[in-house]
Amino acid sequence: MKKIYLISSFISILFLSCESDFDVNAEWEEVTVVYGLLDAGKELQQIKISKAFLGEMDALQMAQYADSINFNKGELDVKIVQVSNNGSTDTIILNENQIIRDGGGFNDTIMVYTFNNINGWLDKKYSYYELIIKNKNTGKTVKASTDIISNFSFDNIRSN
Repeated sequence: MKKIYLISSFISILFLSCESDFDVNAEWEEVTVVYGLLDAGKELQQIKISKAFLGEMDALQMAQYADSINFNKGELDVKIVQVSNNGSTDTIILNENQIIRDGGGFNDTIMVYTFNNINGWLDKKYSYYELIIKNKNTGKTVKASTDIISNFSFDNIRSN
């Protein structure tokens, strides 16, 4: 009986002394989120750039504030660099446009960065395209690159 009492006391002390509280939020870190699809067949190209957020408040409440999801107007320099097979480059600076959408759980104001695909600037004859986003306030740079997809076909997709 004494052994059972001793073991149960030890287990009780072990569980009572453990702390299960921990902080799920780390120090603030700038996280850039990019949504975009370059379509060589369309004139107007649009890329949505926002930021991820996490805080002490309820996420649905935080999503209502424009500064939780958007960078400030004029804060980002956004450009696309076209790289040819011989290494030469051409650059387009994207224009910042504020768009008001209707409804949803997030703030209605979003920032979209655009350029016009004039004279077929997007073309498969170039090696690749690189998106460069630089935050003028923090100096942080985000880059992504892509090739132009060609000879794409839906022939291999089976329908039920």
